[in-house]
Amino acid sequence: MESRKHSKEDAGLQDFIDFGQLFLDFFRYVRKYWLPALLVILICGGGYSFIKSRTTVLLYESQSTFTVGMVGAMNSNTSYYYSTTAAAQMSNTFPYILESDYFRNLLLDVLGETELEGSIKASVITSSNMVTMSATAESGQKAAEILKAAMQIYPKAAYFVLGAIEFYIINEPSVPTEPINAVSPGFLFARGAVFGALLSGVSLLFLAIVRRDVRTDADVEEVSDMKCLGQIPLLRRKASSSEKTLRLWSVLDERTPYEYRESMRSAAGRLLGALRKLDPDEEESGGRGKVILVTSTAPGEGKSTLAVNLAEELTREGKQVVLVDADLRKQGDAVLAGAEVDSVGLIDILGKGGDAYIKRVPAGFAFVGSSGKVMKNPVGLLSDSRMGAVIKSLASAADIVIIDTPPCGGFQDTSILAPYADGILYIVRYDKLTRDALGEALYSLSEASAPLLGYVLNGCPEGGSRGYGHYGYGRYGYGHYGYGRYGSRGYGKE
Repeated sequence: MESRKHSKEDAGLQDFIDFGQLFLDFFRYVRKYWLPALLVILICGGGYSFIKSRTTVLLYESQSTFTVGMVGAMNSNTSYYYSTTAAAQMSNTFPYILESDYFRNLLLDVLGETELEGSIKASVITSSNMVTMSATAESGQKAAEILKAAMQIYPKAAYFVLGAIEFYIINEPSVPTEPINAVSPGFLFARGAVFGALLSGVSLLFLAIVRRDVRTDADVEEVSDMKCLGQIPLLRRKASSSEKTLRLWSVLDERTPYEYRESMRSAAGRLLGALRKLDPDEEESGGRGKVILVTSTAPGEGKSTLAVNLAEELTREGKQVVLVDADLRKQGDAVLAGAEVDSVGLIDILGKGGDAYIKRVPAGFAFVGSSGKVMKNPVGLLSDSRMGAVIKSLASAADIVIIDTPPCGGFQDTSILAPYADGILYIVRYDKLTRDALGEALYSLSEASAPLLGYVLNGCPEGGSRGYGHYGYGRYGYGHYGYGRYGSRGYGKE
């Protein structure tokens, strides 16, 4: 059995950050996770707007503008005395007087309160005696009340600093009707949405940095020394409202993109080469057929689609092929292969113990699988001692037996069936899982008795991305392969 680099320590190898790739990964994650990111933005925008509108205390400001004159300095030409020195004094002393305890106590006495329910501020225009004073409170009426009281007692509070002064009102204090800190819900939502966008962007950038997805041969080489047997391009279908059944890209259909068919043919040829290396002294036409387990790390990596296409391609090249759907939890290959509804599966053969017949599908290979019978826990059935006899019987009359097993990342089915196989073909989906996840899944196969023949990298974006018509099998006459009791008559004639 070939050596494997599938230890968990190897799966945690670190590499340098490629900023060009990081940039591409970031925008790839933006396209991939745009909906969760949009939800975060909406939640942050709505949440911030709701919380801020419920917690913000609205404040009202009453304002008055006046000039200050020095009392006792009148003459016939002016109503008050004004000098730059006095103006400078006012500018410097206004803040201190407003904040003094003396001013505060006078103000509270006038208002008849023990605590000031607002705030006061004033500003002086430089080199002038013009002052703007304002009071802020939680109601317009209270703000105007505080401002009037402050203007009333300020000359008394400032007497010891400025002397006798008098205010000459330009703008009378008024009761404000609109709060000074009111913000529209739309503005609050926008502010929260900006925060949500930043949060989403940072999260996606962090994901792009720490998530080490499998996208190249070099990524696989970090966790395993499996040989790459092929790269299958990503194909995108055009949406069709009339398409109600699961269809398959097929190497036998001319509507399937050329690059996809050629990639499958190349992978099938390399797979046959890997099988010959297992037993180079055996004649190609002699001995029993080779048994291949097809597995992957997780669901959705295209394992079953590739298993069916391999069966089609090997059949097209003249091989006698049997495809066995050993994923008893799902049994989806029957639809992909175009098998009859009443096709016979492992559950029938091992469970019933009666006569069972496997049938050819339109592509020409024999199929063992059922579209209507599944098991929640098939470990006991797969561990049945008769399983070896069934697989041996199929292999004795076929050139290739392809067994489609569940993902090894979550189930032990592949390890249970490995003793009956000559090798394992591993399917890796481009950008589907991390290198760590791949390494851990391969580690679970470390005790499997069958060697890893290699892997196929599926869904590579470098391949064709054009939309083609859906491929579907028409209504064909199914030929019967006379397969009697398991292990009795084997792979018979049509």
